[in-house]
Amino acid sequence: MNKRNTTIRYGVAVLAAVVLVLALTVPASAAGSGSCGAGLTWSLDGTVLTISGTGEMEDYSDAYMPPWYANAGEITAAVVGEGVTSVGSLAFFGCSALGTVTLPSTLERIGDRAFKDCVSLGYVGFPASLKAIGEAAFENCSSLTSARLPEGLVSIGNMAFYHCVS
Repeated sequence: MNKRNTTIRYGVAVLAAVVLVLALTVPASAAGSGSCGAGLTWSLDGTVLTISGTGEMEDYSDAYMPPWYANAGEITAAVVGEGVTSVGSLAFFGCSALGTVTLPSTLERIGDRAFKDCVSLGYVGFPASLKAIGEAAFENCSSLTSARLPEGLVSIGNMAFYHCVS
């Protein structure tokens, strides 16, 4: 192999390494979309997260966070559309800039830790259809000043509003 081919191969290897490092260090784009349950889709446009469709949102876990989690700190508003019947566990966990959330009249359940650590959330309007609020669903929502619970609510999980000091 001659010196020119070696130089080209070395250059390609360095370029590939630079691209890999950039891909791993540049923050995720504040735009995206995908599925978040059978019949449900999500889209992130700038700082607004929208959940659309019909049915239950997927429940997430510490090992399997929502697909928009990489942008959680940048989300300022969430719109859960009509037809959605549940907000999954950990769905908005850590969305520290989330100031407003719109919930549909079709919502029946809010999962465990669904809004945990949403420290900028000041108000939640619960629909009359809501039957259950999961464990620690609004834990550490320290700016939450008002939440009117519907008459038909059947269960509120342990620590659902723990450390909601406002």
